[in-house]
Amino acid sequence: MTLRSICTAFLISSVAFVLQAKPEPVEVLRKKAASGDASAQLSLAEALFRGQGVGVDVPEAMQWYRKAAEARNPEAHARLAAIFTLGVQVPQDKQAARRWRRSAAELGHVPSQLALEQDYRMGIEVPIDLEESARWARRAAQVGDPKGQYMLAVKHLGGLGVAKDDAEGLRLCRLAADQLHMGAIKHLGILYLEGIHVPRDLVEAHRYLSIGRAFAAINAFEPRFHLEQCEKLMTPEQKAEAERTAAKDIADIRKAISEKHKDHK
Repeated sequence: MTLRSICTAFLISSVAFVLQAKPEPVEVLRKKAASGDASAQLSLAEALFRGQGVGVDVPEAMQWYRKAAEARNPEAHARLAAIFTLGVQVPQDKQAARRWRRSAAELGHVPSQLALEQDYRMGIEVPIDLEESARWARRAAQVGDPKGQYMLAVKHLGGLGVAKDDAEGLRLCRLAADQLHMGAIKHLGILYLEGIHVPRDLVEAHRYLSIGRAFAAINAFEPRFHLEQCEKLMTPEQKAEAERTAAKDIADIRKAISEKHKDHK
């Protein structure tokens, strides 16, 4: 995990603060939507569905969602999947939801791809199919999504739906860790601690686990136990080296977060 890759990836990741564009007036959206602009059709559908700048009109909203979907807008497919999954303002229809989710995923909608990866991995309303799960993880990983990279890494390390390939699994796990995926960071820490798939390296293990502990959400991927186990095995010199490198990485990541926040104030 290099400092440059950590900071660069974090600055462009979905975790970073993103400015939201001011929505266009509904009258403008209507003109653009009528001319065939799929993005405007989706925005108009959202406005009508939520009652933003216009009265709620679910039937018309659904018409514009479908027009945007016909124009192969992946967000429109995903939105329809969510609407039918939850039964929001329309009757719940799980079959329709699955169709829209799959079409969204085929069009490159990463959250839908990850949802299908989980569905086939866990057998959620479909038979368990590890090869299909791996296919969707790969689609997400190919566009640089850290969760997709991590899930595909786990599959390669375990031979789950794909050929067992430690080198490829480690490569993908490191790519995900470079984007601050907490699961990948903790996983690498444990691999270096236990000497699984890689030679045991307590300094590197401590470094990954320290970064994971610093940025993990409460009770999420908490690496405290493994960090304590690692420290019991380390010499004072190893612990000092690991703490020094981890502290610098953590400080630089926090600085990058702060600077990104300032840029969008």
